[in-house]
Amino acid sequence: MSPQTGFVLRDQVVPRLCSAIPNCVHCVGAEDAQELIQDSIAMAAKLMHNVEAQGKTVTPENKGQKATSDSQPSQRATPV
Repeated sequence: MSPQTGFVLRDQVVPRLCSAIPNCVHCVGAEDAQELIQDSIAMAAKLMHNVEAQGKTVTPENKGQKATSDSQPSQRATPV
């Protein structure tokens, strides 16, 4: 990941996730908001890395939205 992409992640995507996750995503079982935020940041970083490797651009809003929607209980794997 380039330094510029890292700055975008830190300055634009992470604040969006920190404000959206506690209000939009319901915790299941022993999960808490901080754990979901960390998982969402990791998903957003992976998305940004993959998009950058393909030579494409995506707005920070889209990255935050994708990571938030992937954090929804219906999108996460649940233990059996």
